[in-house]
Amino acid sequence: MIDSLRNIVQNWNISEFVKFSLPDGLYCAAYILIIDAIWYKDQTITKYIIISLVPLVTTSSEVLQYFGLVKGTFDIYDLISYVLPPTVYIIAKIYYNNMFNSLKQKNV
Repeated sequence: MIDSLRNIVQNWNISEFVKFSLPDGLYCAAYILIIDAIWYKDQTITKYIIISLVPLVTTSSEVLQYFGLVKGTFDIYDLISYVLPPTVYIIAKIYYNNMFNSLKQKNV
């Protein structure tokens, strides 16, 4: 049964973005969401420093690869995959805080 499934999947054409870049972006997003969930009620700067560690390291690594300062191959899709999760997180956080504050003011 497993061999037949391998034969079926063997002929699939999956884009390189889905194979290589998307998993990196999803790992970055998962890290951000897990840290945010663990420290849900904490609004200190420490929480946001810890949240930013993985996105900063991965983005910095990709940029340094572009300049040849870090071993590896620069890929623009990797860079996009690393920058997108924290950007969406920040936009969602701002939207959520504005919505929460407006609801709070209406109830006062």
